[in-house]
Amino acid sequence: MDWALTEAVGNPGSLRDDETSHGGYVGGNYLDGAYDGQILRYDNTFGDFGFAVSVEADDAGVDDPGYGVGIRYNLDLAFGDLALGLAYQTADSSDTIGGVALDSGGIEVAALSAALTTDSGFVASIMYADIQGTVGGADADMEHYQISAGYSFDAFSIHANYGEFDGASTVSGYGLAAAYDLGGGAAIHAGYALTDTRASSDTETWSFGVAMTF
Repeated sequence: MDWALTEAVGNPGSLRDDETSHGGYVGGNYLDGAYDGQILRYDNTFGDFGFAVSVEADDAGVDDPGYGVGIRYNLDLAFGDLALGLAYQTADSSDTIGGVALDSGGIEVAALSAALTTDSGFVASIMYADIQGTVGGADADMEHYQISAGYSFDAFSIHANYGEFDGASTVSGYGLAAAYDLGGGAAIHAGYALTDTRASSDTETWSFGVAMTF
């Protein structure tokens, strides 16, 4: 699933990754880590088309294996390109998504994404996921929406993203990031994130500083 989907694009990053740490953000890896990492995987690309399939086993033998399949396709446009992704993944073990601890016994996630990259330096993406699971044996289905955009010009790069869970989870949030390249491997970075859980007060994080690459 994470292989096929495109999450936040045009992100110059921040010192603490604030812009991707809010409660509404998911990097396309909805069920990664549900098991212990024993994965059999195959992926291949034919021109603009690619696909991947995987199965992950439970080392303890308690849960049934988890399965994943992803498809992506790139379209060349007159002013840039469009990357499309479609994915489906299951897990028999319990997992936490959007702050909700879902029961073991069957979690399913189906998702799609579209990411636009233009020759002018503007990029944008949208991602949608349908999440099916239970909590205490009762339905706890959710939908997740995520959008992002970024723009680079001269030495500046800016980025914004917003994500929202609707259903069993009611958390949303947005993140901002900006960077200025000083040259010589040094850059100024700033990041900000806000999480709205609706049931409690908002939480905010931010960072500002210089990153140096040698």
